[in-house]
Amino acid sequence: MLSAGPIDIFDYDWRQEMATVSAPLLAKALESYARIHESKSGIPARDTKFIIVTHSMGGLVARTLLSEEPEWANRISRLYLVGSPNLGSVKSIRTVIVGPDSIQEYASGFPGALLNLVPTNVDQNVTKLVGVTRPSLYELLPFGDPHWQRRLDDGRLHAVDAQDFLKASLWERYWPSAELEKTLFLDGWLKDREAEGRKSINPADWEFCQDPHYGKLKTLLSEVSSWRKGMGRLSHTEALMTRPGESTRLRVILSTGLKTPSAVISAGSHDSSETYYLYNSQNEGDGTVEAFRVVDDLAPNSPIIERLNGVPHGRLMIDSQFLDYMTKELSDRPLVMTSASHDTQGSPK
Repeated sequence: MLSAGPIDIFDYDWRQEMATVSAPLLAKALESYARIHESKSGIPARDTKFIIVTHSMGGLVARTLLSEEPEWANRISRLYLVGSPNLGSVKSIRTVIVGPDSIQEYASGFPGALLNLVPTNVDQNVTKLVGVTRPSLYELLPFGDPHWQRRLDDGRLHAVDAQDFLKASLWERYWPSAELEKTLFLDGWLKDREAEGRKSINPADWEFCQDPHYGKLKTLLSEVSSWRKGMGRLSHTEALMTRPGESTRLRVILSTGLKTPSAVISAGSHDSSETYYLYNSQNEGDGTVEAFRVVDDLAPNSPIIERLNGVPHGRLMIDSQFLDYMTKELSDRPLVMTSASHDTQGSPK
């Protein structure tokens, strides 16, 4: 998070809802930064202008703030969206179906090499259950152009309609079974609580998969639908960041040239779900997000788009191409590092 003087990093929990959790927290953080800046510089907090540099999902958080509170656009002198999945990411489909598959996918170099220390005997369904109950995965679904085919029991392929992406009936078939959830999570946990003499609880309050009508899932999908409609397309964000008679203050940075999942094929259901990626060479991106999903509905030749070559999604903020670009962009703005922190997953945002 950049202001006219100091540099600050905004922490947010990527697992939570953007509209109701992350974006409001960003607004509070900006107000806090503005008050601190006022105490140091004498410039009224309301007049403090921010340069906001976001990575990946962080760009959606910033865009959400602008859609929820458009007046913030007047307080942002420049907004950089770096590798933001503005049209979602195909990887999120597979993650909901079978759980996270990238714990050790890029475990080379620092800090990725540290992931090699993660136990290899972690049950995939454990991470899957954690994943399918997180709003963020559904917020990152590639709406509008999903390229998802489901293999039916007779072997035929059925294309999943984009209109079904926010229907509980589509996703409930991939949640782990209630029996597996009980075995993996509840049995040992309840036994430990009893041994510790702690207050007894009603297991049903903690069982996501034993909800017979998938009420929690339906509520989650309804909130995602409202969020996406409110945020709008990227052109809407560009309009918010453009004053009459002036050029836009929005910048979009993306990487291309890397093999990036462009579709999935799935089979099975619940505890026996399977899926694998498909790739289209015409839709290359940064390995995680296809380039056209970053651009969304902006004109491909828009001057506000900066393309990097062959930079993986996780390295976008530290690659020399990006740093050279930002150096030129901010060369007329003296910036002084004051503090830094990390999000709940240990990655700067």
